[in-house]
Amino acid sequence: MDERTIKQFKNGDLVKWYVMCGDDIVVMEAGTGVVVEKSDSYSSNYQIYRNEKKDIMKINSYYLESLK
Repeated sequence: MDERTIKQFKNGDLVKWYVMCGDDIVVMEAGTGVVVEKSDSYSSNYQIYRNEKKDIMKINSYYLESLK
C-alpha cells in the first residue's frame, strides 16, 4: 500500500477524486467534487457530486484527497 491513509470527510468538503483502471495503477478519470454524504456508517464510501460531470458517484475515501 502507498502513503495514502483512509480519511474521514464531512458533508460539503471539497475533494479531488480518482477512478482507477482494474489494476489500480492507471488513473482513468480524475476531477474535483463535493462530498454529499457518507454512504453508510461502517465503510468509507462517500457520495461525491462530480463538478465536471454534474452527477453523483459513490467513491471510496482511498480514492479521495482533501482540497483545502
